[in-house]
Amino acid sequence: MAGWDAGLGASAAIPFRTDAARVEACDLMGNRAPCALKGGTVAWALGTDPSAIRFVGATFAEPDAAALAAVPMPVRRMQAIPADAPGRAPDFVLDNYRDMNDYYKADPAQVARCWKGADDLSAKVWLACADGALRVRVAVTDDVHVSGDAVEIEVQTTAGVVRKPLSAPVREGTVTRYDCTFPLADLKIAPPEVKKGFGFSILLHEDDGQGPDGVMTLPPATVHF
Repeated sequence: MAGWDAGLGASAAIPFRTDAARVEACDLMGNRAPCALKGGTVAWALGTDPSAIRFVGATFAEPDAAALAAVPMPVRRMQAIPADAPGRAPDFVLDNYRDMNDYYKADPAQVARCWKGADDLSAKVWLACADGALRVRVAVTDDVHVSGDAVEIEVQTTAGVVRKPLSAPVREGTVTRYDCTFPLADLKIAPPEVKKGFGFSILLHEDDGQGPDGVMTLPPATVHF
């Protein structure tokens, strides 16, 4: 069963009724951690943000309807982007655990590879739109920068979803800066959508030298200029 981040605290849970022999929480790297199973009921703690819940040997797994109905599902926010100007505040800031998906958080032996705070990985993002192009500026704070680190943007319009990598990073101390411009046509953004709004997200891929450790993601927002 696929999981999702509902923005709840670690104490939140959804009970499941099941005849499974055992139940496991899995992360994106396939690591597994056992879940408590009592009297045919298992509580999936949403605060742990597993990528999946595995019901081993089950013929059925039914979530408690009342508990499921009470879960607040994520809502896409509408973000108005102001006119670009030197020194203005960033349009988005990523610096919270809720933004981070650690690939190894279910493996106690790999805790050193998990996110440790804003100095480990965080970002500020500025957008601008002019002359038929979207400009994306990103300042990524990362204590260790290697070739596996990468930043991508994702744009969703009525014509589909487009993902583009940011290139030509400039490293200054522990901050890596990107400044990229994309023609709107390459992103499938029609001129009316600039004012009406289009979906935007950004992905920060983390690698401290041992391979991919996780990804920090901006919850999808609808931006307009």
